[in-house]
Amino acid sequence: MNRGFRNFGLGATAATATYFIDSEYFGSGIRRSLLTASTVIRVAILYKFEWSTGDFEAVHSKAARLVFDSCVANSGLYIKFGQQIASIASVLPPEWQRFKQLYDDAPPVPFKDIARQIKREFGKDVHDLFDNFEESPRASASIAQVHRATLKGTSIPVAVKVQKPEVIKQVETDLLAFSLVLHTVERVFDLKLTWMLPTILSHLRQELDFVNEAKNSEKCINSFNEIPEFKDKVHVPTVYWDLTTPRVMTTEWIDGTAFTHTEEISKRWGQDKVTTMVSTLVDLFNDQIFRTGFVHCDPHPGNLLIRPTPNNPKFPQIVVLDHGLYTQCSESFLTEYRDLWVNLFSHDIEKVEAVVNKWGIRDVQLIAMDVLQAPPERDPITGKLSQEQKLDVQRKMKERLQQYLTNSDSIPRELIFIGRNLNIIRSNNKLYGSPVNRINLMGAYAIKM
Repeated sequence: MNRGFRNFGLGATAATATYFIDSEYFGSGIRRSLLTASTVIRVAILYKFEWSTGDFEAVHSKAARLVFDSCVANSGLYIKFGQQIASIASVLPPEWQRFKQLYDDAPPVPFKDIARQIKREFGKDVHDLFDNFEESPRASASIAQVHRATLKGTSIPVAVKVQKPEVIKQVETDLLAFSLVLHTVERVFDLKLTWMLPTILSHLRQELDFVNEAKNSEKCINSFNEIPEFKDKVHVPTVYWDLTTPRVMTTEWIDGTAFTHTEEISKRWGQDKVTTMVSTLVDLFNDQIFRTGFVHCDPHPGNLLIRPTPNNPKFPQIVVLDHGLYTQCSESFLTEYRDLWVNLFSHDIEKVEAVVNKWGIRDVQLIAMDVLQAPPERDPITGKLSQEQKLDVQRKMKERLQQYLTNSDSIPRELIFIGRNLNIIRSNNKLYGSPVNRINLMGAYAIKM
């Protein structure tokens, strides 16, 4: 009996110590990773064993709910993982649409933690640096939250983006968990995915450095300013460098309407101006993809505001936020990618093959579908796929992806983030009823370059 009590006491002590260490030093990373592992296993079981029942909607619904709840419970970088799912929601089953909720708000952290973070960065109390610092955040995202304040001794409003303190503790365990998820999916579904890991992990770590984000934002607006057509149509908030560190970034405050508020924006501006706005949005990122190669990889709706143009309030202006995740394409890739688009539009298959073969890809049709993001053929009457068609499409796509990824060492890593950008821009266009032909705009831009 005494031995049993002693063993129970030792176990309880060990569990308490583990919980304390995990909470204090790893931001609950162990607990969060265990939840992730449990979710991955349950989702894998669903798709592996329940898919054959034919009740696809039920399987998708269960899986989406499991992953969504896990992202919300874990917060931090998991919100960003969920936003990545949301960014491709337009090509996912309807049951996965719930992830769009993660664009609006992530759970905020208490003001005392924010004040402590600011003091760590500047060595001064928040009220010694700012006036009228609002304790409640105006926005809360995956790794940071934004508070409105005014510059000390002035009435100039600013946005103070503060990294959530737990994020830096959680990042390595979160990225490890993400790596394990990809390894598991690779094994369960027999799809080679882990070749992307080094590039993705490197870019996610860069997002945690707000000085890097501030530099990206300035480089972004400088490139936009080189194009006369973008004048007054786009804005990037000005950075206040004396109030910016790796964990805190201060920029001008912008009052605007969230891009997700489609009804409000459409009612205010009217269809013609909304179409022009979406067309401009597509061309902003066409310019990055085809001209500069410096590409914003996270232009999801939560990172876009619409406001009246200061010099001409009758027209909307796009405000681009959150410049943490960018990729810089090499000159050789830019040349090849432009050639790919030009030759796809001119139907010069031999030249298309020359480009993609250089990338180690033999399936030209699949890369064309990926680049042009063409959907599978649907029933001409109902516009829907039958259950048999869905299974057939899934089987064929898996077989082609397996072949596509055989020579992954040669695939340009830029495609990872270019594809992310294209998916998000397509989703943004679809949010407003697809008022512009995005593919034609991209093809025209590629030809112009």
